[in-house]
Amino acid sequence: MKKWRPEFSSQSIYFITTSTHLHSTIFKDNVNKQLILDLFDCYRRQKSLKLYSFVIMPTHIHFISEFSNQLTLADFMRNIKSLSADRIYRYHRAVKQGYSINKIWGDGYVAKEIFSFSFLEQKIDYIHQNPCRFPWNLCNCPEEYPWSSACFYLTNYPCIIPIDDIREILV
Repeated sequence: MKKWRPEFSSQSIYFITTSTHLHSTIFKDNVNKQLILDLFDCYRRQKSLKLYSFVIMPTHIHFISEFSNQLTLADFMRNIKSLSADRIYRYHRAVKQGYSINKIWGDGYVAKEIFSFSFLEQKIDYIHQNPCRFPWNLCNCPEEYPWSSACFYLTNYPCIIPIDDIREILV
């Protein structure tokens, strides 16, 4: 039986959250964070998606994105989880011998369509403030956390990977 999937709109922008399996802290490791960001950057450079905002937390990721006509949200999530899991497994087998990870990603993801400017602002603020909040307390202010797009939006300084500036489409 084919799984039902809601109609995808390539013109829509989404706030997306996905978590690690059993909320394990796989993304405490900076290499694991960089591996996932490199995949985002690859899709962005291929013009398969526009990445407007992101944060990589120890147990989950949040991002705001828009997808091309050739790539659905569901396909992207399947691909990004599969490819990142493969790279993380390979890294840990090659570099951290004896360290074993059974499963990287939890099932599913949450995607909310951005329906207004105020909702977009709320989600970008939520993404950027996430590292500063309890229980994480990873930094004192959002722009200090390198695994986020906060420094780009708050200081105009480039973040760890290139992103698409959402302000350009809002003008």
